[in-house]
Amino acid sequence: MKASGRLLGCLRAMLKHGRMERDMDAELRFHIEAYAEDLVRGGVPPEEAQRRARLEFGGLEQTKEECRDVRGITVVHSLLQDTRYGLRLLRKSPGFAAVAVTTLALGIGANTAIFSVVNAVMIRPLPYRDPSRLVSITEIWHKEQDRAFVPSPDYTNWSAQARSFTEIAAYDGGFEANLTGAGEPQRIPVVGVTANFFHLLGIASFHGRTFLPQEALPDSPSVVILSYDLWQHRFGLDPNILGKSITLDSESVTVVGVMPPGFRFPDQDVKPLCYVPFRLPNRVDWYAKTFTDTLVIGRLKPRATAGQAQSELADINARDFGEVSPMFVRMGRATMRVQVVNLQTKLVGNVRPALLVLLAAVGLVLLITCVNIANLQLVRTSARQQEFAVRAAVGAGRSQLITQLLTEGAILALLGEAFGWLVATGGVRLLRVFAPEDVAQLEHLSLDRSVLVFTLGATCIITLLFGMLPAIAAFRPDLYETLKHTGVRGAGARGGQRLRKLLATAELSLALVLLVGSGLLLRSFHLLSNVDPGFDLHNVLTARLQLPEADYPSPEGQWTFYEQVLERVRALPGVESAGATDVLPLNGFPRTIGIRFEGQASPPPGAAPSTPITTISPDYFRVMRIPLVAGRFFDQHDGTHNDFPTIVNQSFARRFFPHEDPIAKRVRLGAPDWPWRTIVGVVGDIKQLGVSRPSEAEIYLPYISAPGDPVIAHESSFENVIVVRSRNSPLVLASAVREQVAKLDANLPVFDIATMDQRLANSLVAPRFNAVLLGIFAAFALLLAVVGIYGVISHSASQRTHEIGIRMALGALPTHAVRLLMGEALAIIALGIGCGLAACLGLMRYLESLLFEIRPTDPLTIAAVSLVVGTVALQASYLPARRATKVDPMAALRCE
Repeated sequence: MKASGRLLGCLRAMLKHGRMERDMDAELRFHIEAYAEDLVRGGVPPEEAQRRARLEFGGLEQTKEECRDVRGITVVHSLLQDTRYGLRLLRKSPGFAAVAVTTLALGIGANTAIFSVVNAVMIRPLPYRDPSRLVSITEIWHKEQDRAFVPSPDYTNWSAQARSFTEIAAYDGGFEANLTGAGEPQRIPVVGVTANFFHLLGIASFHGRTFLPQEALPDSPSVVILSYDLWQHRFGLDPNILGKSITLDSESVTVVGVMPPGFRFPDQDVKPLCYVPFRLPNRVDWYAKTFTDTLVIGRLKPRATAGQAQSELADINARDFGEVSPMFVRMGRATMRVQVVNLQTKLVGNVRPALLVLLAAVGLVLLITCVNIANLQLVRTSARQQEFAVRAAVGAGRSQLITQLLTEGAILALLGEAFGWLVATGGVRLLRVFAPEDVAQLEHLSLDRSVLVFTLGATCIITLLFGMLPAIAAFRPDLYETLKHTGVRGAGARGGQRLRKLLATAELSLALVLLVGSGLLLRSFHLLSNVDPGFDLHNVLTARLQLPEADYPSPEGQWTFYEQVLERVRALPGVESAGATDVLPLNGFPRTIGIRFEGQASPPPGAAPSTPITTISPDYFRVMRIPLVAGRFFDQHDGTHNDFPTIVNQSFARRFFPHEDPIAKRVRLGAPDWPWRTIVGVVGDIKQLGVSRPSEAEIYLPYISAPGDPVIAHESSFENVIVVRSRNSPLVLASAVREQVAKLDANLPVFDIATMDQRLANSLVAPRFNAVLLGIFAAFALLLAVVGIYGVISHSASQRTHEIGIRMALGALPTHAVRLLMGEALAIIALGIGCGLAACLGLMRYLESLLFEIRPTDPLTIAAVSLVVGTVALQASYLPARRATKVDPMAALRCE
């Protein structure tokens, strides 16, 4: 209570300072007059009574000071005085104030903006009920390390037997569907979820309801839940939307609910606009003809842990191993492992290293900012040594002087924070525009309470860093020596100069670390962007089409439609060639299939090697300019007879025919009774998995195949991509391609139209963003470090003006003075670079996951950065050293 009462008293004193002073004067006058009147009544003359009363109460100012101490007014009064004095000093030094506040605003703003990203992605709890209990459940198969999925029998088994969870739900990973019958056809993302999915998350519908258990059963009526965005933009927030039917891929579905605005699906790669029931078998059958891959999330019971749940699910799989079909056993079921991780950890995924690197980078920038401002403060403090000595000589205590400097530092920090908050607001807006979605969850970026606390904490640290150091270094115990000198030579003590040099060295070291990291990322991005994709991506327009199965049920109908589209597109002005494929380069492989070779023993079921397959039109290779290595391309007659031709890439030939010519060899895809296929050509490798991944073995099939081809019948895709090579800018053909498709099918949307140049650029957004952002931070850090070195050498030159004047009066050449000052600079630069290199050897390994074909200790990058830093720092040091030689020796001697 005493502490709180004293605090309240201080606050009252701060808010009502003038009134309390007047009340205190009036009270003291009242007591003096009352005592004097008592004396007068006792026979003392009035003048003598007044004199005795004043002597009794002592000095008025001392008495008032004692009252202020009791009421806590002295502390507040001193703080207000220090604040007013600090503001006056800043007004007298507008240049210093502008530089300091601007530097701090940039440093604080950058840190706040990046921390807002980290807060949104890694710190802020997920927007679900009790999110800490939510986990992601996957199974890792040894043959598919990059893909984690759960076969539907396992999900069904877990749902029935697992006791570590209150609930387990699943979704299908998402797909796209054509929305028609409500205006212009639109391609929208859809995801299938189990009936208990939203209940597990603790999310209720905004309008209507979520799915009922019976709606997830086979042959139940088709229903759909809309996202709020789709309801708003497509249906105008129609309150009567419930019960109405919409058409998805030519199938009529009934709307039963709308999700709340801002609902976030618990998967970074899935952003659905509507939801449909995920219908899975209600019993375990490992001998079923088809299986469904599921993605599973669960809610742990209050006392269960992720490790316990993982062990339980692994035990369930082990107990039921005997029921698994031989095909799954041979596929590596025994080496499969269950993985249960916190859902938020799963959502962060591969973004964590990049975010931590960026956060560390802006932290270093802020630290360099603090060191730089501390150096500037040291210079100002050294120039004020006599002021502090005079104040100390007339009774000011050391604590009062230190408080004055800390107050001045706090003023700068608060001003920097205020303007830094504006910088952070702009930075967050820029991040929403330029940052890739896998680096930041842009829709959730905000400057909330956590970010404000972070900023206030940074401000307090800044105040201590560049306020305490000058305060400690400012005071010398020998007041006589300080007061004796009136020139600048007396203002600068050796200790202060050493501290400034040390701070400049630290700035240079930290800047070197940032520059090396930036250089590594920039070189990595350069190597990545110059990777040969294996095809000519310039002047190529791509557009995706999805044929509804209800309207195009047979492969023959699909082929006919695409042939008509390609024929119309080829006739457009400016079109050089056109083709089609079911998967574009850089987008991965959607389908793989087992393969057998003629003349080799058939492997057991499930043990055959697998390879991706891509179906293409005959002109696809010519459109993409993928080189022919051997054999021939497909022609218009391929697929019209029972010859089943196929083309393979070079990786396929190297893997399966390392010492043979693959042309005319026969392979069998799929089941043992499916037909043999003849290899008629070998083409060059392309970057199908992205430019950062190596090419893999791949088989191409003609999308026009012989009747009854089982591969096409089982593996055909209803989605294909039209690729058009233009003689000029390909984007001008976009509307014309849409028109030609609409003439054939007005309900078929043409979506995801982009050039191959754009698709390549989009695949490089994340590494480009990391490299550019870190480069900006590094450039800012180098600028601050250079300013710091310049300031140190400039101040050293001003302190040694008298010495330089004597040397030159005695016959020293200007070059001798330059060497004298440059020697100091070289020592700072050498030590700074040396410490920075040592730090790089320990820290750059954390960048390894972000680099491509370059080591974290790449000697070329480190040597180049060190050379640049050294050259720039030397140039910054030479300018004040050269200027010092222009001083007139007589003027320099007179200043003493």
